[in-house]
Order: sequence, then structure tokens, then C-alpha cells
Amino acid sequence: MATGSLLLATLCFLSPETIHSLVLPPIEYYRGPHTPAPRVDAAVQALRLDPASPYRWCDLAEALQAARQGDPAACMRRAVELGGALPPILMRAVNLHLARGEHSLAMGYAARIMELTPEYDAILLASCRRFRVPQHLCPLPPRRLPNP
Repeated sequence: MATGSLLLATLCFLSPETIHSLVLPPIEYYRGPHTPAPRVDAAVQALRLDPASPYRWCDLAEALQAARQGDPAACMRRAVELGGALPPILMRAVNLHLARGEHSLAMGYAARIMELTPEYDAILLASCRRFRVPQHLCPLPPRRLPNP
């Protein structure tokens, strides 16, 4: 694991107060040789400004995933720790893990969304289709499946 990746993974387990007290290295430190700098840079800057926001942790996880750098799953775990009762945060976790081929993790988050609200049923189904999740793994019970 690269040093920058280790630092990002470590940040995922720190409290917001601790993160505020850290003197973080310059943004260039987080860049790998193939990182699309503007997106990762923007996510890191936003996280520095608001480390208690689950949305900023999602932004960083998605930027790292797109850049194939760091540990996006650790950042997403932190987002879910901070916003686990927010369906939009859980949905972003579902999509990140589906994109990584981690169906069981994604379906765990999907089940949490289903416990919170039926409003995301169609969105969950669309994500399952988009990422070609086998039907038997899709968490929606038949009575809740929207009509195609």
C-alpha cells in the first residue's frame, strides 16, 4: 500500500475532532502516478473542510475508486459510520461495492435501505441491473418489485 493510501485509510478511522487537529500533507501527497488529480484533489479539499460529513467521505471514496488509488472501501465505511441512517449514503455504498464486484457487501447496505424506506426499491433494482447482479442476489422481494 502506498504511503498516501495508508494515510487515507487511517483517516477513515479517526474522529472528526482528531482529523481537524491533524496537519495534513499537501494534496499532491495523495496523488498516485495515474490519479485524475482534479477529482481526488477536490474530494480531499472538501473533506478537509468538513470531515464530519458522510457525503464528503463518499466523494473521496468514489474519487479514489475512479482513480484506482487508495482504499475507497475504507472511506466508504467511514461514510456509512457517519451517515448509516441516510439512504443516499447507503445507496452510494451499494453502488461502490457493486462496481467493485462485492455483491454481498452491497446487498447488506441494500437491505438497510429497504428497512428504512420503500422509496429506493426502483433505484436498487436499477443498480442491480446496471451492474448485472444475478437475480437471486437482488434483495428486493417479489411483492416489492416495481413493474417494468
